[in-house]
Amino acid sequence: MVFSPKKSKKNFGKSLYFL
Repeated sequence: MVFSPKKSKKNFGKSLYFL
């Protein structure tokens, strides 16, 4: 999975959750 903190905090949180 690729991290994209630039997109938005919500998306970043979702990525961490999936990891």
